[in-house]
Amino acid sequence: MHRESRENWDDARRAASIHYSEKMDELEKKQEEISAAFDALRQARMEEGTKDESNPRLKSERAVINRLKREQGEIFAELKPLRKEADGKIDKKALNDEYRDKCKQAVSVKNSRIYSRTAEQIYANFRTARDKAFKDNATMRFHPFDGTGYFQFRCRKKDTSIMVDGISVDEFLSANFQEYMRCAVQGIDEEKTKPRIRLKAVLTGGRTKASKIFHDFDWIYHRPLSPDCQIQNGKILVL
Repeated sequence: MHRESRENWDDARRAASIHYSEKMDELEKKQEEISAAFDALRQARMEEGTKDESNPRLKSERAVINRLKREQGEIFAELKPLRKEADGKIDKKALNDEYRDKCKQAVSVKNSRIYSRTAEQIYANFRTARDKAFKDNATMRFHPFDGTGYFQFRCRKKDTSIMVDGISVDEFLSANFQEYMRCAVQGIDEEKTKPRIRLKAVLTGGRTKASKIFHDFDWIYHRPLSPDCQIQNGKILVL
């Protein structure tokens, strides 16, 4: 979605400004030249049998890369005012609304098939990384799923009339609360040096009990929480 959104913005800018479009074509060509120059450097390292850039051939290849990068920087500087001009001619609200709608669809329980609190936290982390990439003029890099992750839950007290965020430490440890049946303390094992808190959580599933996937966790209680503190959010990490 991020890449698709960037492409949609770029297409809109190109349609709005021929000068921007021509400069982007020039930038893309320069980036291809830089990529080819790095390939040539890698090939030279293999053939010369060294990575030492005092080697005349490697030194020459590096000089080409440095020259191309300087030229790329000049294009970036020329592109900045053209992008600003093109932005003034496009419907930014429509582009942003389209992107947000796709994100909302992606993180919905129906489409993501994960607990809503976890999906919301993933989306929040994604927004933070995306905003930083825009601020730093950097490229977001995505990696394939490697089995790590987390389960996010929110502690709430609810009755027939009101839903309140946050619970006390005693309420959490005694499981004296309902959190949509998503997470609860089953008991505390105090036979060991550090107490083990037995936690049961619903990692995924729908409204029916048959569709839910439960898992038991042992939480080693290293440092006691202050009795007067309030717990609102929790996270179970999978490493």
